[in-house]
Amino acid sequence: MLRQYVEQCVDAVVCRRVDELFRDGHRRGLPAVASPELLSEVTRCALERLLTSWLPRECDGSATGLLWATGDTVP
Repeated sequence: MLRQYVEQCVDAVVCRRVDELFRDGHRRGLPAVASPELLSEVTRCALERLLTSWLPRECDGSATGLLWATGDTVP
């Protein structure tokens, strides 16, 4: 039950906003290597993998912190 709640929150707070950023960039004509839909799906898969991986515990941080750090490294 908790996992479902977390997934819904991540979808509402992170994924929908990221999806909109990809769609907005596409509308503005920004170059992309893939469609906004494919970029969104890849992002969702990467986020799910990060949230369920050992990395947050191993790096002594939270999955959210690692997500932000990853986002900061991508131009």
